[in-house]
Amino acid sequence: MSNGQQPPPPDLSPAPLFAAVASVAAGVGGLAASGLLGQIERNHPLAFTCALGATVAGTFLGALAGSGILGDATTDPKRIRRTRGLSAVLVLVGVVLAVFTAVRTASDRGKPVIDVSVAPVTIPGKSDSPTRTYLVDAHTKASNLPAAASVAILVDGLRLEAASETYAPTNVFHGKYGPSNEGTLDIHARVELTRGSSSPPGTRFDAVGVQAAVAFTEEENPTNPCANYQKKVSTEASDQTKARRKLDPGCVVIRLPGPITADG
Repeated sequence: MSNGQQPPPPDLSPAPLFAAVASVAAGVGGLAASGLLGQIERNHPLAFTCALGATVAGTFLGALAGSGILGDATTDPKRIRRTRGLSAVLVLVGVVLAVFTAVRTASDRGKPVIDVSVAPVTIPGKSDSPTRTYLVDAHTKASNLPAAASVAILVDGLRLEAASETYAPTNVFHGKYGPSNEGTLDIHARVELTRGSSSPPGTRFDAVGVQAAVAFTEEENPTNPCANYQKKVSTEASDQTKARRKLDPGCVVIRLPGPITADG
C-alpha cells in the first residue's frame, strides 16, 4: 500500500460462529424441555446422530481456529479461514438436519395404547351367584397426534367357529375421535358381553377384540390392526408367523373368563 502502511490483519474472530453454536444449544435445550428431543432420539436415531455429530465437529473446528493452535492469524490467515469455513458448513448442515428431523418427528403418527379389563357383572340380589356377563372396559390412549389425525376404536364380540381359522366378530362398539389441543387421546369404551354359545345368534361370545387405528382425515380406509382376528398366532408355525405379521399396534384379543364347554 502507499505510504508504507501494512494492510490490517483479516478479521478472524470466532465470535459469530460461537454465537451460532449458542443458538443451536438453546434450540436443543428447548427441544429437551418440550420432550421432543427424546422422541427424535427414539424415532430417528441416525438423523439425530448425524445432526449432533456435525454440530459438535463444527464447534470443535471453530474453537480450534480461534485457539492459535493452527498458527497466528496475521501470518497464516488462509488455514484459519479454511478451518472456520469448514466449521461454519458443518454447523449449518447440523442445524438444517436437526430442523428437518424435528419437523419430520412432529408429523410422525402416534401409536395407540390399549388397556382392556374384564370384570363380572353383579346380578342384583344375587351377589354370590356366578354370572356369565362381563363388563369390558377398553381404555385407549394416544399421544403426539396431529390435529388432522383421528382414532377409530372398535370393540367386537368374538365367537369360536371350529371350521374357521378366525373368530367370527360382531361389532358392539364403534367410535371415532380426534385428539385434544395437546395432541392426546384418552377414551374409555365400556360394554357388557355375555359368555357362552350364541342363542339367539350374536348375543353371547367367547372372546372380545379391541382395535384402535390412527388415520388422517384424507385417508378413507385406515388399517385394521387385528386383521381378520386369527385364532392361532402363538407358535413358530409358518401359518401363525404370517398371522402375527399382519397384526399392527392397536390390537387386543382376550378370552372371556370361564370354561366355554360348561355353558349351556
